[in-house]
Amino acid sequence: MNDSELDKILLSAGNELPLPPDFGRQVWRRIESSSAASPGLASWFEKVLSPLAKPAVAAAAILTMTALGLGLGAGLKPRQEDWKEAYVESVSPFGSPHSR
Repeated sequence: MNDSELDKILLSAGNELPLPPDFGRQVWRRIESSSAASPGLASWFEKVLSPLAKPAVAAAAILTMTALGLGLGAGLKPRQEDWKEAYVESVSPFGSPHSR
């Protein structure tokens, strides 16, 4: 059955029961109450991530993460005299201090 046949059948059935005047309002009230009653993962993400939509907060978050990454990277870099060993250890499995 294609769409035009279905449309003809539905139109021929007619509308026997009129909808109440506030039908649309009742539908939206039920939708709102059901979504408020069961907050899902999407609403949690919306609450957590919505402050990042503000440019000042987003810029502060980016700067904080950049500073944190630079700080951790500076603390984890090898000492100047060990840079050759560190490179060999990162490339070669035989250059690790555990195999010596």
